[in-house]
Amino acid sequence: MMQIPARNEHDITAPHPLDASATVDPELDRTGLDDVQTAGTGETDRKALRRTMNRDLRQPGPRLLDLHFTDYAAASAAAAEAGPLVAATREHATGGVLIAFAEILEDAQRRPGPRQSRARGCRRSGPGRIVHPVARHTTSRESPQTTEGETMNTATEQDRILRAPRIALDRARQDPETWKDLAFHAEHGAGDRMTDRHRAARFAVLWALQYDRRPQDLPLLRFLLTQQTTYYREAVRMGMAPDLTLAGFLLAEHRQAEDLWLHWDAKNISFDTALGYHLYHLLTAGIATATEEVRAGSHPDRDRILHDITATRHTDAAVEEWLTEQRTRFPADPADEALDVWANHAARLGEREASRHFILEWAAGRPRTDSTLNTLQYHLDHLGYPAEAVAVQQENVAIPDPFPGAKIHKLFALAQLQRRTDDFPGAWHSVQEIRRVLSPKKHGMEEGKWRHFVKECFLLVPIAPHPTTASQLLAVAEHELQGIPRLWMDGVLDAACAAAEHLGDRQALDRYGVLREAADREREAEIGPLPRRSAEEPPAP
Repeated sequence: MMQIPARNEHDITAPHPLDASATVDPELDRTGLDDVQTAGTGETDRKALRRTMNRDLRQPGPRLLDLHFTDYAAASAAAAEAGPLVAATREHATGGVLIAFAEILEDAQRRPGPRQSRARGCRRSGPGRIVHPVARHTTSRESPQTTEGETMNTATEQDRILRAPRIALDRARQDPETWKDLAFHAEHGAGDRMTDRHRAARFAVLWALQYDRRPQDLPLLRFLLTQQTTYYREAVRMGMAPDLTLAGFLLAEHRQAEDLWLHWDAKNISFDTALGYHLYHLLTAGIATATEEVRAGSHPDRDRILHDITATRHTDAAVEEWLTEQRTRFPADPADEALDVWANHAARLGEREASRHFILEWAAGRPRTDSTLNTLQYHLDHLGYPAEAVAVQQENVAIPDPFPGAKIHKLFALAQLQRRTDDFPGAWHSVQEIRRVLSPKKHGMEEGKWRHFVKECFLLVPIAPHPTTASQLLAVAEHELQGIPRLWMDGVLDAACAAAEHLGDRQALDRYGVLREAADREREAEIGPLPRRSAEEPPAP
């Protein structure tokens, strides 16, 4: 029998102290966790592990955020338990200095090169890979960051990235007939998700307009804001990105009172835009002028707008102060743009490697705090560099946390990243670490952590390197499931059923079916029955 190797795992998510008063019981009951082994016949099993660890870890995977909320309801439920989560995360983020490291996966061969000498680079070599810790501390704008080891110059890359948007802007200025290629164009993606074929092209023109502002661009800006508004209304279920606020700001700078109706439409797309799209977009022509414009109109929201924009509530000085802040946020000179913004914009344009370069350069100039590492991890994973995201998350786990709960959530994020890269030994080690620091209490503030822990155990079953290991892990997860309330939350029973289905364990499926029925009754007693689906309506994915 070969024990799953223990590994020094670190984490990459910022601390999420769900309970600042939580204590850790050093004598925590760990029944069954250390008994899961990789069963097999020696060398054969080691080869299976090696194949698992040597899979190409750079393929993109589905994106899951740190706390893995799938919708507003789930986020709201977690927020009810979280308390001062965001505030505490920001307040207690600490700096410090960490020594960069690189872990060499099995069979990897280190070869000398400029990337290793200058930045502890991540260089593919042989059948394995060196996992890049992304812990550079250079200050130069020129640094080696590409996957094959060649030097990438930041200023040169910025000029290259902007070349196509500038050409697209010139084309739009010369021929309004080409605007049709910037209009919202609905396409249906996976499931029922709607996308916009022209979103990247439209953003490219907006970005070029930020650095080249001309009075004659007013009609184009009106068109672009209208299309962004349509995109958000038709295709964005929640949230708001800078592509909408950039369009709004560039139009607001022209200070035309009649444009307030376009701004009002943008502001009233959703709950998120109502909060995030500032009312001052409507007032840059002056509060008195805007008021006259609304009074002369017949818009259905006329009275509501008049109530919101009165001079008794706002001043022209406040609007000017806001405009100054927006000019800082959206500078007219590309050289004044922050590197993390360059990274985000490059990603929107599909410039994956350039985006990676910019975010690494951004992180290199900042303290290695939870906040920095959290942003870096998210960006790398979103771009499709999950192995590098794992390395950053490992670094973040190593940062001492003031609250026990903070490390748990870092470890959750690490385990999920490792699972998605099919690194079963690493993910299992992280799950074991979570179990060691979990409070023995499974109720109250701790129950959400326990549900996510057991869910992660179930989710590891399909990637276990041997059926015996998978069966043992299923038994451990089911054992830990006992005593956890509200099993209708967080998808824990869905994960349990999927694990049993993977193993073909009909008895386990029957047991989980009974638990699901009980959980549904509990849910109905607490918050009411689930909405009924019509016979024609397909089940939710």
